[in-house]
Amino acid sequence: MSRIKQLWFFAEELRTLTHQEFENLIFETIKSNRKFSNVVKTAATQDPSYDLFADEQISEVKTVRSIFQIKRSSLITPDYIKNIGDYWTEKGYFKSSKLYIVTEGAVTDEASRRARKYGIHIWDLYSLDSLINESLKKKYFESSVSILRTESREENLSTALTQLEKGQFEWSTYQQLCCDIFSHLFSPPLSPPRFEHSDADDRNRRDMIFENSNDHLFWKMVREMYQAHYIVVDAKNSGELLGKRPVIDIAHYLKPYGCGMFGILLARIGTSEAANHAIKEQWIGNNKMIVALSDNELLEMLRIKQANGRPEEIIRMKLADFRMSL
Repeated sequence: MSRIKQLWFFAEELRTLTHQEFENLIFETIKSNRKFSNVVKTAATQDPSYDLFADEQISEVKTVRSIFQIKRSSLITPDYIKNIGDYWTEKGYFKSSKLYIVTEGAVTDEASRRARKYGIHIWDLYSLDSLINESLKKKYFESSVSILRTESREENLSTALTQLEKGQFEWSTYQQLCCDIFSHLFSPPLSPPRFEHSDADDRNRRDMIFENSNDHLFWKMVREMYQAHYIVVDAKNSGELLGKRPVIDIAHYLKPYGCGMFGILLARIGTSEAANHAIKEQWIGNNKMIVALSDNELLEMLRIKQANGRPEEIIRMKLADFRMSL
């Protein structure tokens, strides 16, 4: 099994755990690591947001107090790190302790940079896959044969999408949900996403970027025809038809010497005439191909996936319709 597929199944397994089960798994993982000792769970303590404590041997003669905060989320954002880091600094804990944030999800590039600045250590999906030993994986996941239940997975994602409120207040939830949907639909063959990656000038931040290095027929065609070495995906949780601005924003990130010239814009109820005109201008004038997908099209792709079909056919048809309309 490929590394990408392995990680995908591991992420699915972790999602089947309740918060208590996940905390127990992390507790046992730390206890099984020889550099930690005196591992304890917290109850109603002075800092209830911290879940576990342990003594960590960092050299032959030095031991520090390590604090673990468990965060069940598919995405750790810069704002979350800032809030934790400011509190950590204000209390002066960094002088005598190490702080670990443990999550089954991923971490944005900016969040990683901020974590390093604060001296915060992060165990994410990739770290946990290496840290959790095989005996613990067997103990916690042996009975979770249901992780291969693609039918209910599509239904759960569809329900979450249709019930999610549109608008500014749920933008982060929508971003995380779209990441889950795209990962389920297309990863693999696309690599797992990187989040909120910005260009060298720290501008033009996009929601998700999927590396496209696989020889899967459709994605290989997209890579060769549209210089799509990476698939840039921008999710907009607007309750209105998207206008021209989001198209221009994602177009700024598409560069032949960078991620490539192919982007996907997720628009809850679709795009306006102004947006459609901007998409046409970007293709004709700049060779930048931007595909807009609505909720209805995402739901259709999930239905196709559930039926063991090829959800990328929706994108293929969108490309064909667009090209033939010019």
